[in-house]
Amino acid sequence: MNYIGTHSLHLLDRRNISQPFGIPASSLAFCQTQDAGGNYINLTNAPCTQASRLPYPNFNGFYINSDWHGYAHYKAMNIKFEHRAGDLAVTGVFTWAKSMDDKSAAAGVGATGEGFQGTTDNHHPELDYGPSDFNVDHRFVASYVYQLPIGRGKKVLGGVGRAVDLLVGGWELSGITTFQTGFPYSINANDLGNVLDAFPQRATLVSGCNIHGGLSGAFQRLNPACFTQPALGVYGNTGRNFLRQPGINNWDMGLGKYFSIGERVKFALHVDTFNTFNHHQYAGNVGALITGGSGGNVAISRGVGASDFGQITQASASRILQLSGKFTF
Repeated sequence: MNYIGTHSLHLLDRRNISQPFGIPASSLAFCQTQDAGGNYINLTNAPCTQASRLPYPNFNGFYINSDWHGYAHYKAMNIKFEHRAGDLAVTGVFTWAKSMDDKSAAAGVGATGEGFQGTTDNHHPELDYGPSDFNVDHRFVASYVYQLPIGRGKKVLGGVGRAVDLLVGGWELSGITTFQTGFPYSINANDLGNVLDAFPQRATLVSGCNIHGGLSGAFQRLNPACFTQPALGVYGNTGRNFLRQPGINNWDMGLGKYFSIGERVKFALHVDTFNTFNHHQYAGNVGALITGGSGGNVAISRGVGASDFGQITQASASRILQLSGKFTF
């Protein structure tokens, strides 16, 4: 058993330092005024326009700056069990961990929708401090190889002849079993009027609503009524990576039979199964941004306003069977 803890400072961040400042609270009502058709009528006037709120007026657009203000924390407890005997080798590892950071990639590589500029409000990257994109709270992995004690020279039927041993002896069972909680993800929304230049904009959580209650179907994981589109010029109140995708329950197993053809020649026949029990594995790649639609590679549709919002949309491969043989000499 061991403990691992890290405290990382001065990590590389990339931010769009020319992102417009937010609309002043005193001007929100002015910018949010709509006509009878639902169109915002003051978007061409200051301070509703992006140009009127630029921190550096000469940089009208993206100005990506690299700095060393990133930080991260990781702590974990690891428990390892290992046993080796003449006919059995087994290893089991359990990890209980927590990884937190303000951004999980210097650029958008591997990030949950943060893209090239990295944070929702680039002037306050500390507001995106949360679970790392790769954070897994609990993970257990066991691997084993077991030569069944049956057949000539073994504990069971050890005195059988060669002909019987050809049938009952030389069997081997192996496998890898994995249990893991899912990767974290955020709930995204649209930046109305593109007034914040937020990439991404995040949804607003309805106070007191049970996000896992009132689900309408087998593949519905989130309650759509609990998330709303933020008003124009207002950042959503949901945090970065505050929800988790479904976890992993996977068994890869193999059964092999060894035949002794001669003193030095053996033939092995193996049947291997991946996702042996054909469990639905919904955890997908969390690297895609969704703003109002589904798509991407996440397991759950997470764009407010999408028709399939909160539903499971992707799964990993179902059971795979593999047959192989080899000679050793």
